[in-house]
Amino acid sequence: MTQKTIHEKLPQDMGNKEIRAREESSFSRDSSAKPDIPDNILAKWERIVNLTATLAGVPAGLIMKFHPLEIEIIASSITPGNPYKKGDRTDLNTGTYCRAVMEKRAKLLIPDARQDPEWDHNPGLKAGMVSYLGLPLLWPDGEIFGTICVLDNKENHYAVIYQKLLAEFREMMETDLQLILEAVEHKRIKEALQKAHDGLEIRVKERTVEIDRANEQLKFEIEERKRIEDVLKKSEKILSSTFHALHDLILVIDKDFRVVMSNWKDHDYISEAERQGNPFCYKCIMHRDTPCDFCHVAEVFASGNIKECEHTNEVDGKTREIRVFPVFDDNGAVVMVAEHVRDITERKRMEERLLRAQKTEAIGTLAAGLAHNFNNLLTNIQGNASLMLLDVDSIHPHFEMLKEIEKQVRSGAELTGQLLGYARRGRYEVKAIDLNQIVQEVSHTFGRARKEITIHLELEKDLSAIEVDQGQIEQVLLNLYMNGATAMPGGGMLFLKTMNVNHEDMLDRIHDPRPGSYILLSITDSGRGMDKETLERIFDPFFTTREMGRGTGLGLASVYGIIKGHGGYIHVVSEKGRSTTFTIYLPASDKEVERNDATTEHIAQSNGSILLVDDEDIVLTVGTRMLKKLGYRVLRAKGGKEAVEIYKTNKDSIDMVILDMIMPDMGGGKVYDRIKEINPDVKVLLASGYSIEGQATEILERGCDGFIQKPFNISQLSEKVKKVFIL
Repeated sequence: MTQKTIHEKLPQDMGNKEIRAREESSFSRDSSAKPDIPDNILAKWERIVNLTATLAGVPAGLIMKFHPLEIEIIASSITPGNPYKKGDRTDLNTGTYCRAVMEKRAKLLIPDARQDPEWDHNPGLKAGMVSYLGLPLLWPDGEIFGTICVLDNKENHYAVIYQKLLAEFREMMETDLQLILEAVEHKRIKEALQKAHDGLEIRVKERTVEIDRANEQLKFEIEERKRIEDVLKKSEKILSSTFHALHDLILVIDKDFRVVMSNWKDHDYISEAERQGNPFCYKCIMHRDTPCDFCHVAEVFASGNIKECEHTNEVDGKTREIRVFPVFDDNGAVVMVAEHVRDITERKRMEERLLRAQKTEAIGTLAAGLAHNFNNLLTNIQGNASLMLLDVDSIHPHFEMLKEIEKQVRSGAELTGQLLGYARRGRYEVKAIDLNQIVQEVSHTFGRARKEITIHLELEKDLSAIEVDQGQIEQVLLNLYMNGATAMPGGGMLFLKTMNVNHEDMLDRIHDPRPGSYILLSITDSGRGMDKETLERIFDPFFTTREMGRGTGLGLASVYGIIKGHGGYIHVVSEKGRSTTFTIYLPASDKEVERNDATTEHIAQSNGSILLVDDEDIVLTVGTRMLKKLGYRVLRAKGGKEAVEIYKTNKDSIDMVILDMIMPDMGGGKVYDRIKEINPDVKVLLASGYSIEGQATEILERGCDGFIQKPFNISQLSEKVKKVFIL
């Protein structure tokens, strides 16, 4: 919709009432015969037009004076973005906004000149000023003096309050014009009185009356000035309230590096005394006696360009985002700078946490993939070794070597367990356990092996159960014990403590813990502590302070992954030369503690038909050998799609399926669902190098009959298969 120009005839009670009725005054009359505006009045008008532009929030405020063929800018606001300068003149024939005001002797409001073809060639529009609000200024006799106006570089409908304010200022200026003429007349009267002295009592009385009237006018001017001062004070109060309500720190600094204005937001450490008297910025903020070596304020004064940077204040330790803007005078010189400062400390912390989480997730994914592939290799080695052991006795020359192979397989499995623990995909067999019992057992075992370490236990009675994988928690304890022992090479003490707590007890340590009950486990050593750099990296995988060959750097990384994988939290406090404390929080459980039932290795000869599904040839080969050794007939499928087709063809002759969970073409979950559709009574044993948690648990909950963890030997395979067959 086109926005039209608004011409509004001024009401009679605005300005010089008796003068505005004289419509016969011609716009073309030359006002050059009128007296010049005194400097003090011009100075006051400049303050008025600057205040007008500032309050209206626009770039330009102007007072224009009419000449026969042109108009002159006699006052221009110093607001940012004002393209007009005092003294500029414009030809009236160019069709300026102000010409229309003087021709119609009416208020002119242009919300957006771009929307009105009338102003297509207007010089103001060419200068980027698209909106305009102006009022005519008249001499007391009705002659046009000029205009008072404000302009904006964007669409502006100018609120009624600003229109009224402009009209009020226009009325004050016309009062000044009247006073100027009266002052001229007053001077003429005084000269006449000087000539017609002595005895002209009547004329003296007449002139005295005129002088009194002039005094009344002066009194009126004083009152007007007082009223303007009150308006300015109210405006300053509003600006000050707004200034101090801003959330960020704002500083205005002069060339001497003095803070001439500031809201001191987030700088409570600067005393009230330091804030007074325009203090040096480097003195009150940085506590220096000289300007900073790399001063962004000095840089902006020198270049006149905006400066953006980040800075960490050594006084309060906060990181802030700083933007410094130059403030120019009419000649384009930088007279001050405005500095906007925002506290981004928490944002930087969140960015660091996000980057660390992304790095941890990426490395965890890589570690999980490596562990999965490594477990397949170990499955092949373990399977072949266990098959060979079936055919040799203890006096066979290869018996010890085969046992050593099995031992190394177990070591490799422990390493993959650490990798999977870090990746939070550990081999979990979750059940309710008594943490106190595990702490006592592991402490006893460790204490016998490391007699130079004294272990002190402070275990809470009636400690709630926790639902965890017992082996993983034992690994956490041993890794933390070993970490403490490494920090105490000459021996020392370990202090272990357990407690029932809730999420509120760790609000000062952990961000946003899930509400509920927790079990606290703290381990404190009397060792040499860690510096800040080491403390920040202790949970990084493959990071170790030990010499080459003395550790993998996975111990604490797997501790972190295991605790996070169990829905817990871990917190570390350490200082170089002092002790280190690891505090762990694990969700409490109201389940009864499960007791371990001892099992023995047993290989039983059986019969039946089994479909073995895996995407790795080495696993298929060794798995087939072990199953055949146990007496089963074996069908092999390399991958999920082939498994579905083989089962569809041979469903009546297949008694059980051993199904790998992670396969590229079709995962174990989809394969299980497809063969379950073919035969709802199918018996399936899942096999994976990953955890029983996650995907495996979901498949088990859908009716799958069992789970076996890679790597496995022939005895473990025999037991798991037998359990599935008798279900």
